[in-house]
Amino acid sequence: MKTDRQTFAIAGLTAAAVALLAAHMSINAPTAQAGETVLGRKYSIASARVVDGGEGIYLFDNDKEMVALFIWDANEKRFTPRDVRQIGTLFGGEAR
Repeated sequence: MKTDRQTFAIAGLTAAAVALLAAHMSINAPTAQAGETVLGRKYSIASARVVDGGEGIYLFDNDKEMVALFIWDANEKRFTPRDVRQIGTLFGGEAR
């Protein structure tokens, strides 16, 4: 009798593990890709490919009309600041 209970328990746990593994594999978690944009009231963030290669994050401050560019440094595995400007100067205009 004891062996039957152990065998039943092992089979049940194995079936539960297989069901959980199948459920985990079927979930498609969203991943950030170049071209993603997140909008907010005061700030906006956009990711894009950079001309030099690699990925960049543009951080827009809508109140101060400023934009900052951060580049992903794969060697150091961190973002490094590249440039900060007023949004108007990016399109050939003058700063306010």
